[in-house]
Amino acid sequence: KPGLSNYGNYIVMQHQVDGLRVYTLYAHLRAIASGLSVGQAKKSGEIIATMGRTANTRQGISRERAHLHFEICLLANSNFSAWHKKSLSDQRDNHGQWNGQNLMGIDPWNVFLAQHEAKAKRQPFSLRQFISGQPVLCRVLVKSPNFQWAKRHPDLVDSMEAPRTIVGYEISLDPNGVPIRSKPRDASAFSGKEPFKLLHVDPGVYKQFPCRKLVFKKGQQWVLTAKGITHIKLLAY
Repeated sequence: KPGLSNYGNYIVMQHQVDGLRVYTLYAHLRAIASGLSVGQAKKSGEIIATMGRTANTRQGISRERAHLHFEICLLANSNFSAWHKKSLSDQRDNHGQWNGQNLMGIDPWNVFLAQHEAKAKRQPFSLRQFISGQPVLCRVLVKSPNFQWAKRHPDLVDSMEAPRTIVGYEISLDPNGVPIRSKPRDASAFSGKEPFKLLHVDPGVYKQFPCRKLVFKKGQQWVLTAKGITHIKLLAY
């Protein structure tokens, strides 16, 4: 139902690229192709929908501004509905794991530019390398031996020197909150009972990409914002 989301009518497609499970999102659609159903495989070039201007915003989208809202995303947590029920019990969960809060975006324009540059140099393009090469906003220590993100994206985990007993992970977040790199850590990395700890923030990256507001500087110390804490809790659930 388009009235249940700022996206209006939208479609999420799953892709397997460079060992990563990646999702593309197409929103504000006027109509979805007849017969399109969940789990159906589609080939490149097949029509899946018609561009439009559906949304649930008060102002709406004028005809002149009709457009396709396109995203390339990674899923924060496949147990989103359980996390939502526990953490946001006062809010409706209309979209399950396809809630926008659970979809972490990768700038598609930069992806396309990198693909174009690689092609011009006659070099292969690797989405995995592109993601792991993004600027690091901050590093966070997460006490979660069964960190689901690491299980789902082993190619983004630095396991060369993994400890015998993994207690948690040191994750490097890009400005959109994507854990572009994760390092397994043993008990020696943790002190106290805190489930996570902010280790480092790059002020230059924060200044360039402040939109997500995952961290802020409190006096002389960087801390996670309420949004940042919620995001880490979702990743670690």
